[in-house]
Amino acid sequence: MRSRRLTFLFLAFYFVFLGGSAYYTLLLPLRIFHHVFVSILMMYWLISRIRDEGLPRTPLDPAIFAAFGVWGITAITSIDPRMSFEMLWFVLLHVFLFYVLVDFFQRGRYRLVMETTFILSALVVIITTLELASWYFGLGIIPGTEVGWFNIKPIPPEMLRVSLAMNISTLLAGFVAPLIVIAFAWGITSKRKDYRRVLLGLSLSLLIVLVLTFSRGGLMSFGTSAAVFGGLQIVRRQSFPRWLIGVGLALGLGLFGIVFAMSTTRSSGDAGRLDMYQSAIEMWIDHPITGVGPGVYGRALRQYRTPEQARDKLASAHNAPLNTVAETGLFGVVVSIWLGILLVNAWRNTWKRQPWHGQKIRLEATIAAFIGMCVHSMVDVFTVTPVVLVLLLLVAYSITGQRSSLDIRPPGRKTPAWIGLIIVLCYAGFLLQADRAQLAYQASLNGIDPLKNAQRAESIDPYLNLYDLQIAYLENTIESYQSALILEPTWDVGWMNLAALYEAQGDLSAAYDAVQTAVNIMPLRGYQLHLARLAESGELADETTIIAWYINGMRYSTEALNRLPLAAFWIETPLRRAALESYLETLPVDLAYRVRTAHGYPTSRPTVPTSAADYWVEGETATTPQDAIVAFTEAIRLDDNNGDYYASRARAYIAAGNIQTARRDLTLARLYGTRFEYPNAIEAIITDDPRSREALIRQALPGRVIPAEFAAVLYGGRPATFDLLPAVRPIGPGKDALQPWFNLAQEYRRAGNEAEAARILQAIQDYAPDQDLDDFGSTN
Repeated sequence: MRSRRLTFLFLAFYFVFLGGSAYYTLLLPLRIFHHVFVSILMMYWLISRIRDEGLPRTPLDPAIFAAFGVWGITAITSIDPRMSFEMLWFVLLHVFLFYVLVDFFQRGRYRLVMETTFILSALVVIITTLELASWYFGLGIIPGTEVGWFNIKPIPPEMLRVSLAMNISTLLAGFVAPLIVIAFAWGITSKRKDYRRVLLGLSLSLLIVLVLTFSRGGLMSFGTSAAVFGGLQIVRRQSFPRWLIGVGLALGLGLFGIVFAMSTTRSSGDAGRLDMYQSAIEMWIDHPITGVGPGVYGRALRQYRTPEQARDKLASAHNAPLNTVAETGLFGVVVSIWLGILLVNAWRNTWKRQPWHGQKIRLEATIAAFIGMCVHSMVDVFTVTPVVLVLLLLVAYSITGQRSSLDIRPPGRKTPAWIGLIIVLCYAGFLLQADRAQLAYQASLNGIDPLKNAQRAESIDPYLNLYDLQIAYLENTIESYQSALILEPTWDVGWMNLAALYEAQGDLSAAYDAVQTAVNIMPLRGYQLHLARLAESGELADETTIIAWYINGMRYSTEALNRLPLAAFWIETPLRRAALESYLETLPVDLAYRVRTAHGYPTSRPTVPTSAADYWVEGETATTPQDAIVAFTEAIRLDDNNGDYYASRARAYIAAGNIQTARRDLTLARLYGTRFEYPNAIEAIITDDPRSREALIRQALPGRVIPAEFAAVLYGGRPATFDLLPAVRPIGPGKDALQPWFNLAQEYRRAGNEAEAARILQAIQDYAPDQDLDDFGSTN
């Protein structure tokens, strides 16, 4: 008995925190292990059911079996059948887990299931507590928390948005929100006082975790489940007229909706959300019966979305009903409604059978939590195993209730178990080939015979376009990119690299057209900069348009990359200079001062400084370090969340010889985050230890991010390193920002280490292809 409990606990931990988590997509060995382990587990359990009484019988079986038929049909008719069938493996896994839970409940093992659920919930609380402690005290348990707030500023300017337990705050909220009501209901109905205290404490702790996720959807889920649960208690006790309860709930939901609509974060994010909803409806209009296919909403979205709202990371409609209708069409809607009707009827029959009022309360909490998750699904779609497991738990308990091992179990079915076993065997073979191909692809990414391994991956799994794209990226020819773009016409990086190859051949018109296609696909990535550059070189657009495109490139660089237009590139032609001067008029005083100084434009000191930006400029133009410290301190007083101001004051303290205070300001700069100052480069100036100094210099600039959302969404979380070719990358941060790297290269050169010096110089060229190394002086 003990070994069985430990095994169940281990499996639950595995599915929640390992195999079912984001690590599945991040770690290929875990992904492969998960496929093998889960396939063996499913086969073992199905064979044991076949030898015993068959698959557990439930009131939901007709709709579930029909759903399998719908999933199969819609996968066949999918816009990407290869990926639809792969994504259905997760659906198969979740249905398997549902029947396992039902089997446990029917055999009277509900206590084991619920105790395990509460243990995992408590573990989430512990992990979140460690995350908060690491952030506040600087324990370094998680990356980026080597410096904490406690010794610097005991009251942080804002709370951490917790996510560690599930890697993503939204997923964490989806996991804990329904369990708050569940833990509370089990607590108030527990006959043991110690259990009651522990469960009520757990419920409160989970509520705190939920609040710290800052998830509106999670709060909606909890608010709805709490309201429904409270309403059911009142109705069952008949303490108030039912019509009054209905009015109260309606008013409460209305108020909740108003608060939601007034959310300060709504405008930008929800504009994109509305575009996703509209796109889902358009998909259904174009594919009314079978939809675009299970799991491929993210692929279809690239064809339907409004370009100005384009976000590559979006894989679902963030609304379960719309996602269902978009991916599985009318068939999916009918089966979903049927499943919902069967669930409500099954819950009601289960509730009536319960002999003890405490069991009824628990069932009411279960359906309330389920309704809360349904409300949450109106703004988020959860397909990851940890959150789905909570949903499956609620459904399984709702249709079985609390049983003992002495209760008569419904007779099972062996035929569905046989069919399930055959499906699992087929998927095992399919996943074996898919994993073999991904192993070869991973070797390609790791630089092990890159092209040969990419071609091998494509030969093993020829219907996954990712491998064709990798081959094109490695061959780096016009022909290979043209072939790849036929397969994936919305691959914006492919179009940009094709443009770079056309430009290298002197075909500016073809390069311009390729960049225009990329801009049409993804206008938010600053590609207009290269439209301007090509149009200026080839006289392909009027001057006003070219200037507007250059300004767009500067704005993207400033807002998305935290790079002001400080590079010499921006004053090399009259049109760029005109664009720069126009853009300067839109910048705040402090940012405009940085740009003007870099390019030798006239600057002026504020006559009567009033704003934080004014005082920062006064500090930059001060004649003594003490005057600069006073001005920067006033700037910080007016805007104490600006990390750049702390870094600037640190420079002044260094000039004044106050190294200890400078280090404290650099710590604050890192905690608040900087945009246009580089704390590591500043600290390297006052660091004597050669190794520490070199480490700071190497990390002087923020890393260059290569977007990976395209491949992750279209190919089931698989990684990709599709980088832009140097000719079509963003413009660099300017000579001064890159100077520490160049100086380090010179030190290696003087020490006789030409290889390392060359690597650093290449890093400069990769980071800022526009930067001329001769601008730094001699490279010999």
